[in-house]
Amino acid sequence: DSVRTGAPFDMEFPIRGADGAFRWFLTRVNAVRDRLGHVVRWFGTSTDVDQVKRVQQALRDESNVLELLNSTGGALARQRDLRSLLQTVADAATGISGARFGAFFYTGKDSAGAPSTLTALSGLGTDQFARFRAPLLSEAGGALDGVLRSDDISVDPRCTDGAPHDALPDHHLAMRSYLAVPVLARSGEVLGRLMLGHPEAAMFTERSERIVAGIAAQAAVAIDNTRLYEAAQRAAEERKDLLESERVARAEAERTSQMKDEFLATLSHELRTPLSAILGWAQVLQRGTRDAADLARALQTIERNARVQAQLIEDLLDMSRITSGKVLLDIETLAPAGVIDAAIETVRPAAEAKGIELERRYAPHSGLIAGDPARLQQVIWNLLSNAIKFTARGGRVEIDLRQDGANVVIAVRDNGAGIAPKFIAHVFERFRQGDASTSRAHGGLGLGLSIVKHLIEQHGGTVRAQSEGEQRGACFTVELPAASAELMAARPQRARNTSPSPGAPGSAPRDLARLKVLVVDDEADARELIKRILTDCNASVTTANSAHAALAAFRATPPDLLVSDLGMPEIDGFALLAQVRALGAAAGGNVPAVALTAFARSEDRLRVLEAGFAAHVSKPVEPAELIATVTRLARPGRDRP
Repeated sequence: DSVRTGAPFDMEFPIRGADGAFRWFLTRVNAVRDRLGHVVRWFGTSTDVDQVKRVQQALRDESNVLELLNSTGGALARQRDLRSLLQTVADAATGISGARFGAFFYTGKDSAGAPSTLTALSGLGTDQFARFRAPLLSEAGGALDGVLRSDDISVDPRCTDGAPHDALPDHHLAMRSYLAVPVLARSGEVLGRLMLGHPEAAMFTERSERIVAGIAAQAAVAIDNTRLYEAAQRAAEERKDLLESERVARAEAERTSQMKDEFLATLSHELRTPLSAILGWAQVLQRGTRDAADLARALQTIERNARVQAQLIEDLLDMSRITSGKVLLDIETLAPAGVIDAAIETVRPAAEAKGIELERRYAPHSGLIAGDPARLQQVIWNLLSNAIKFTARGGRVEIDLRQDGANVVIAVRDNGAGIAPKFIAHVFERFRQGDASTSRAHGGLGLGLSIVKHLIEQHGGTVRAQSEGEQRGACFTVELPAASAELMAARPQRARNTSPSPGAPGSAPRDLARLKVLVVDDEADARELIKRILTDCNASVTTANSAHAALAAFRATPPDLLVSDLGMPEIDGFALLAQVRALGAAAGGNVPAVALTAFARSEDRLRVLEAGFAAHVSKPVEPAELIATVTRLARPGRDRP
């Protein structure tokens, strides 16, 4: 354009000198014109501007580096994820230094303070670095907290043989220039190393080293900040979890407190109701009864309500044993039909009183099970009692027994009140009842089904409840493992439970004539009751209200049998028996002894037997049980004066 117009121009270009090196020159050209204004020639000068050019380029490079460092610092300041931060640092160091490939080997700790090793790679596809690892250094290479720069690692004695070449992927460019800069936290902790490589020699300078060191310093600050951020986030999450746990715990505590209040109210009601009947009829009898029918009715009412109270207490004790893991099972091989029959006979009077039909459906060859007959009878009794309680007058209760593969299945089905869908998931929970209001139609503490579940699970079985809804009946299904052939051979088989059911009347009183019994109890009413039961059987009974009085009576007239309460002041029943045994056989110290106690747990019975008592009778005392126990211990042929 200048040739056409004759305008002056200048340009910069490199010129090779005599030494073969290129230097930058600035050429300025002006046109020389004739009188008519035509360009007749050009005149110009060339000035060596190589130094200026290099300074300008250095300034531009420095500006670019500063801009990159600034943008990198901003990116690192915004970064909160450690892996992403490491990748940002590796990419920035590789790009700014002019390296062909690079890596950040992080060897610090995670936000929780645990050792952590992470690697971020840059320059080539990460799939090519599958075997890549941090290059090893020889002892001459110095500690990992120092800078290592090599113009050619292939001949550098500071690098071990083959490293870091042996870490490079297949077909990778050979690495000659190498720069490694440590990343140090403010505390001096080594967070890792930045490693940069190039296939050409002498590509990294002191300037490269300073730039990468600056990036490493930024990275250290960013890593510290990231770890602090992650720790803060973790603390916030933990605080959130703690608050949520506290909320759940508070809600559960409130629910438990409400359940406890409901239970205490229910317990008070359930205890007071039979107690009211007992006290009321007792006062009526004290005023004098009009006829034998009134007397019989009063006695039946008192006994029935006393048994209700006894069952409530037994349920509470059972739940206490279950929650403490102290229910001991007396396992034997048995036919479940016998257990079911015994439970049916127990509940039959209640069913007949409501006109409820009890239908048994036993499949042939229903199998044998290994279980505690008393506890299994308790399970079936609970299920049958519930079915009768919640079935209207004239209803029906079915009991199915069959074997299904490796299990024996017992199902109790009724056409009664049913179970609400929202409650069926809670039916086996302690103290839970479908209707806990004061206007509820059915009594109970809500413990029976919870006891059933625990006892069945302790036998290795399962129990489940099914109902199509309210007023559509319910079915409770128990599955117990069938006894194996080995178990049947190892344990005795019990075909039918013949023990008296709870509350069943005992056999006729036995004649205990000439049997001398010493009864010890600090409670006068309990003491007189035992005396009356035994004297009705013609036994000769002496009573004592303390261990001291008992020992005096014992020395005066040694008895044939000792019946002692365990829980007495000063000297309890265990200590009394120990003192009796210390008297020696000649003084009657080997007399058989029966323990009376309100503590009826399995471990209590075991402790009683280990202490030397021959038998254990729990309170409230069943006359038939006491008489049977005394008769068994008063063996025929015992010498009596």
